[in-house]
Amino acid sequence: MLSDIVVGRELKGGVLVKVHELSLPGYGFYVVHVPNHPEQTRIDAFSTWLRSVT
Repeated sequence: MLSDIVVGRELKGGVLVKVHELSLPGYGFYVVHVPNHPEQTRIDAFSTWLRSVT
């Protein structure tokens, strides 16, 4: 079992097929980091990418 967010591209492309419509309401993923982290640019890039695959 995987989150739709992790395999969204594969589901849209038909590589994977959702076999059941079961959903877990309220279950989500969050990007958490400390403010002004030294890797802020990379964190922002990852967060942007993550939102783009949903």
